[in-house]
Amino acid sequence: MAESVADLDNVDGRYDFDALMSWEIRNLGFGERAARRESNARVQQAKFEKLRIMDQVAEEISTITQPDPFSNRADSDHSNGDSNR
Repeated sequence: MAESVADLDNVDGRYDFDALMSWEIRNLGFGERAARRESNARVQQAKFEKLRIMDQVAEEISTITQPDPFSNRADSDHSNGDSNR
């Protein structure tokens, strides 16, 4: 029983093996390629969000700066009505 406890305490070799296998798999390109794709996807999402906000701001500005076509008609109707009296 004392021997099995001593075997369980000696896990240094296991951690080294796990680290080595993780490093080898990542260097085969599987992990690196996935990490690059994820990073590129986040950058693209940020770019599209920026464009969406820019479009929204441009739309709001154009709506504010456009004159109301009905306000001009109402003003001209009142001035014509007053001159005919």
